[in-house]
Amino acid sequence: MTHHDHHPLAPDTIVVAAGRPPRGHDAPVNPPIVLSSTFHETADPAAGDRIYGRMSNPTWDPFEEALGKLEGASLPALVFSSGLGAAAAALALVPAGGVVVMPSHAYAG
Repeated sequence: MTHHDHHPLAPDTIVVAAGRPPRGHDAPVNPPIVLSSTFHETADPAAGDRIYGRMSNPTWDPFEEALGKLEGASLPALVFSSGLGAAAAALALVPAGGVVVMPSHAYAG
């Protein structure tokens, strides 16, 4: 079966293929791990630039791509380096005066 068929790929097929570099002679099977938390800038940071590992890291890109494909999204997923980072991003989407409903034993950040 190819991606041109009208049958969707099984989740296990998606998860082993998504986020991997293109196949080629002598190419790695998996993307490299980037062990940096900071990134050098030669100009003022622009949208999409990597500045700090908690905001973006090339090691996360393949995981975000695979997770987005598993969810059936047209865009990659968004992962965070910490639970508090995820909670802060979610709360930033609540408009001023908005209501947040959460359990009393939620994340203790």
